[in-house]
Amino acid sequence: MGEVQAKLIEAVRDVPATLESGQLTPAELVERSFDFATQVLVTQRDMTLQLINAAGGTSTKTKSKQAV
Repeated sequence: MGEVQAKLIEAVRDVPATLESGQLTPAELVERSFDFATQVLVTQRDMTLQLINAAGGTSTKTKSKQAV
C-alpha cells in the first residue's frame, strides 16, 4: 500500500503553486483540476483493490454493466 500512498502524495505535490498566483488561464485551471481529481480517484481505486486482496477477497478490475 505504500506505493499507492506515494502516488497520492506525488499527485498532491504536483498541484502547481501558480494556481494561487493567477498565472493559469481558466482552461488550464480546469484541465489541471480534472487531471488531479482523476489521479486521486485512480489512487483510491487501486488502494481499495489492494485492501480487498489483503482481506482475502477477489478483485475485479473490470465488471460488465448490467443492462437496465
